[in-house]
Amino acid sequence: MLVSLFVVAFIGGTWSANSLFAQTTKYDWSKYGVSFSIPNTHAIKKNSADAFESGDSKTWIEMYPYEDATETAQGMIEKVASNGGFDIESEGAYQSGGYDGYWVRCTTSKHPAWKFWLIGFIDPNSAVNFYTIIWWKKGDDAAYKIAYNMSYSFQRMK
Repeated sequence: MLVSLFVVAFIGGTWSANSLFAQTTKYDWSKYGVSFSIPNTHAIKKNSADAFESGDSKTWIEMYPYEDATETAQGMIEKVASNGGFDIESEGAYQSGGYDGYWVRCTTSKHPAWKFWLIGFIDPNSAVNFYTIIWWKKGDDAAYKIAYNMSYSFQRMK
C-alpha cells in the first residue's frame, strides 16, 4: 500500500511538472539562430538582440551573446561562473538540438535560495556564441523539472 502511494505521488508530481512545462511559448532568437521554449507563466523582462530574460516565482532564464570565436564552451562557462561568483557543484558536456556545449550546475551566495545551470553554446558558423543561465528554487522538484526541460528545449534554427 505504501509503495502504491509513493508511485502515485511520484507519477503525479512528474505529470504536474511536465504539464506545467507543456504550457510553453516558443521563442526564436534569430540573431543567434536558436529557438527555445519557456513556460507560459514566465514574464518577459528583456527580449532584444543582446539579451533574453524571463521568469516567474519558480524558474528564470537569461541568455546572452559571447563574442569570442576562439573560446571553447567549457572555457566560456568557466569564465562566466568565475566572473559571476558562482560555486560549481558539477559540470559536463552538453548536447541537444544540434548544439554541442558545456554546462555547470552551481550556487551563489548572492542568491542562496536558488540553484543555477550555466550552459555555453558554440556556433561553429559564427564568431558569436551564446550562453544561458537557468535558475530554479532549491528543493522544489517541480521547478527543477521545468528548468531541466527548458535546458533541453534549445534547437538550432534551420
